[in-house]
Amino acid sequence: MKKSKLVCMAIPLVSMFFVGCTPIDMSNLGIGEQQEESTAEVSEVEISDATGVSSEADSAADATDSAANDSEFYYEQLKENEKKEVDLGNDGKQDTLLFEFKDTTCKMKINEQVIDVEVYADGDIVFGGADALFVHKTGADYLILENYGDAYYGTVTLYKWDNGSMKELDKLDDYMRVDSNYDEKTDSSTYCIYADKIVLAKRYDIFGSWIGTKNYTYGDDGFATEEKTEKLRSIITGSDGGLILKKDVTFTDESGDAPKTAKAGETIYPCEIKQNVMGFNSKSGEFLGYLPFEPDENGVFYSSNGVNEQDLFENDLHVG
Repeated sequence: MKKSKLVCMAIPLVSMFFVGCTPIDMSNLGIGEQQEESTAEVSEVEISDATGVSSEADSAADATDSAANDSEFYYEQLKENEKKEVDLGNDGKQDTLLFEFKDTTCKMKINEQVIDVEVYADGDIVFGGADALFVHKTGADYLILENYGDAYYGTVTLYKWDNGSMKELDKLDDYMRVDSNYDEKTDSSTYCIYADKIVLAKRYDIFGSWIGTKNYTYGDDGFATEEKTEKLRSIITGSDGGLILKKDVTFTDESGDAPKTAKAGETIYPCEIKQNVMGFNSKSGEFLGYLPFEPDENGVFYSSNGVNEQDLFENDLHVG
């Protein structure tokens, strides 16, 4: 749900962060047989260890496949002020979910349990929204609540049904939201929630305004990810995200290859971000490397290698 009546600009300062030898007959030295026995013993140990590692890897792969292929999995966005009956915990009893949104007050009700959801408002004017997502997997029921302002990204909280109530497992409040794919034809969004993962999005206002996404697992340990970089796309609907250079730039490259350059007038495309560097592709899709970034003295725009973004790019892809 989103209600927009004011414009709020949120610009997080992030720091992310992306020879030849003469042959010797060993048997003449009296150690050939011993070495053969030793080699055989070592080989047996190595084979045994390798088998163990392989078995562990296979088990992990099986677990991942099992999670991804959960036949019971589904998720549903709860409608505002509309009750939903569901058997939480698979105990044969029907439970009631109610996502209640009235004026500037939002509450998530699970039977008699009430969870207050923060709403961004100025007096009686709401300038944000909130959503409730119910997720069912084999043996587990989850609730994901997100609230946000007009800057679009806010807080994502994960709950799990446990012993008669929804227990909070994790909360991410660093300009986060559950990522979604918007369909213009149906004017609706499909959330990126799957049985084995969830895609979370974060807003960045660096060299433009972008959505950065990572894959996370979710469960008893909350949200977790091993990904070090976030994939980027422009926050502007319909934009290809291209930035036209005013100056020549040289990219850093972690591969050890010679650094690539781009000339003034060329268009480069932000594709990932980590810590304090942003990665770029060429128009053909070739990865060019990274440019460092740091906030300028007024904390509004960013610079790279001492050059302010307004002096570095011809076009401005920032949004309020």
